[in-house]
Amino acid sequence: QIVSEKNGTIMATRRLGAWDLFVGGTHEMSQYMDRLWENACKRVPKTATIKHILVLGLGAGGGVAFLRRRFSGAQITAVEWDPVMVSLMRELRVVPPSLQPETIIIDDAVQAMTTMRQTFDLIIVDLFTGSEVPGAMKSAAFFEQIHARVNPRGFVLLNAYQHADVFEAAASVFTLPEQWTFEFNRLALARPKGAGTLGEELCPGY
Repeated sequence: QIVSEKNGTIMATRRLGAWDLFVGGTHEMSQYMDRLWENACKRVPKTATIKHILVLGLGAGGGVAFLRRRFSGAQITAVEWDPVMVSLMRELRVVPPSLQPETIIIDDAVQAMTTMRQTFDLIIVDLFTGSEVPGAMKSAAFFEQIHARVNPRGFVLLNAYQHADVFEAAASVFTLPEQWTFEFNRLALARPKGAGTLGEELCPGY
């Protein structure tokens, strides 16, 4: 057990040579989450050019190794609000040093995006405290910030757990060509409006 000011009690369990982390009884890092993100990343077309990735909600970095395999050569920037999680990533060697993100920002994701100037080809949104998402994720203003940071032809992968209203907020800014359920979690692939996504509404007067 590890006590964090931000996340409360973090349970770390070693099973079959790998670490599982739980916050409030909810998977933060586990084989389940590995399978979830492996499934999600397959929704990004293999023909897409992914050179720069932004991870909002790094946690202990459980999905980083898969991102390295799936998007070989991409530069990863990660935002994590809890420094204890970043320490666990390093102390438990969840991610080998050579595979860790090039840049890790310890900050609230909403605040961090206000100072970013770089744009990204893929943004992963995985922001939780236990099973709860930040209130900001249910507002259009949050997704307008993400829209400003994603390339016009880029992609956003969104994990909402069981909060469907997150998708309603995202749809005010993005086209959601895919929404699906992975066991307990609801996820979506989002693209900026105007990227020519199949099913996107045409602009007025077209």
